[in-house]
Amino acid sequence: MAEVPYFHLDVPGVAVPKGRPRMTRSGHVYTPEKTREYEERVRFAARITMAGRKVITGPCLIHVAVFFATPASMSKRSRQGIFDAGAWHVKKPDLDNIVKSAIDGITGDDSVILDDKQIVEICTFKTYAESSLLSLDVFKVDANVDRFAQRWREWEGQEISVSPI
Repeated sequence: MAEVPYFHLDVPGVAVPKGRPRMTRSGHVYTPEKTREYEERVRFAARITMAGRKVITGPCLIHVAVFFATPASMSKRSRQGIFDAGAWHVKKPDLDNIVKSAIDGITGDDSVILDDKQIVEICTFKTYAESSLLSLDVFKVDANVDRFAQRWREWEGQEISVSPI
C-alpha cells in the first residue's frame, strides 16, 4: 500500500446511506433531503481538507471505514465485550449505500476526484466504536500501491475447491 494517502478525511457523526431517488407526481426525480445534506457535509469537509491541492484525474483507490457508536441502552459490560471481541456492525444501514453517499460527497470539479468512474478499487468495513465516524482515504494508483485486485488475480490462478450445492 502507498505509505500515505493523497487525501484523508474524518467526518464525525452517524454516516447517512444514499437514499433511493424519489419522484414527484409531475415526474421530477430528486435525492432525499437527508442524503443531500450529508453529501454536502462531506463535500464541504473535503474542500477544506484539500486546501488548494489538485483534483485527482487518474485512477484511484478508496478506503472507507465506518464506525457506529454502541447503543446508549447497552451496559458498560456488554459494550466492553463488543470492543474486546471486535464485533462487526451487522445492522442497517447497508455498507454499500454509505459508501455511495461518501463517494458522491468527494466527487466533483472542485473536490477530491472528478468522477467516480476513476475508482478502480474500494476497501471498506463497518464496526462499533466509542463514537460514530466515517473515515475516508483516497490513494492515487501508481507502481507503489499494493492493490487488492492484483492479489486477487494471483489467487485466480490457484486451484480453489468449490463446495457443490
